[in-house]
Amino acid sequence: LIRMADSGASFAFAAKGHSTDDLVRVARVAKRKHAKITLSDLSDLSTDDLIRIGAVGNGCVVFQN
Repeated sequence: LIRMADSGASFAFAAKGHSTDDLVRVARVAKRKHAKITLSDLSDLSTDDLIRIGAVGNGCVVFQN
């Protein structure tokens, strides 16, 4: 996922099974490369996790139910 974001591609994927730290890393790279990532299947993440991911992504992360 990090390599995909590093290519500048925008993409969507399920967050389930990924650690918050991994999602933060993907969001950080997406921000740097101006890529949009859409995260779905968010039930395992807390509100604090979502806030942390969103803050790092700074507008490059979309949360979807």
